[in-house]
Amino acid sequence: MEEFLFLDENKMPDHRDLQKVMVKKYELFKEVIDHVFETYEDSKEEWKFYSKKSGWTMKMMYKKRILFFFKPYNGYFNITFIF
Repeated sequence: MEEFLFLDENKMPDHRDLQKVMVKKYELFKEVIDHVFETYEDSKEEWKFYSKKSGWTMKMMYKKRILFFFKPYNGYFNITFIF
């Protein structure tokens, strides 16, 4: 199982941090995020620290609705959709 990243509650990850850990996959992540912003003007990124074990997770929001959860890992990322 992959180790969670960004476990410091006092340091929310930014796009530079994400680029460092996801390396080549960062561009794919950026395409997804840019597409959401272009398609849904009222969308926003919302980072939340859930626990010292799992660290920071990003929620992509459209108005008050969660579109998906994003979790960065070393060299890749995971997007979880809730239906």
